[in-house]
Amino acid sequence: MYDEALSHGVDVVVRGEGEYTTLELVNTLERVGMDRDALKEVKGIVFTDRNGEVVKTRDRPIIRNLMSYHSQHATYYPWISTRYSVSQLG
Repeated sequence: MYDEALSHGVDVVVRGEGEYTTLELVNTLERVGMDRDALKEVKGIVFTDRNGEVVKTRDRPIIRNLMSYHSQHATYYPWISTRYSVSQLG
């Protein structure tokens, strides 16, 4: 499925649960841009290397308690608290 996205110009695909993966990916992109060697260290993504080969990084473990993620990041992303109640997320 990610092959199709990559073949249509998508740079990076987040696979699995994307909460922590997206944060790590954005931090990496802000720090070093599309450095493919650095991207290889981000768990849970797929991208193409300099030779056009698809690179699938290691799986990221699932979040056992999604509410802990919500509690940690609600201050950074206030829209989470305004759009979703705890019962909707739990």
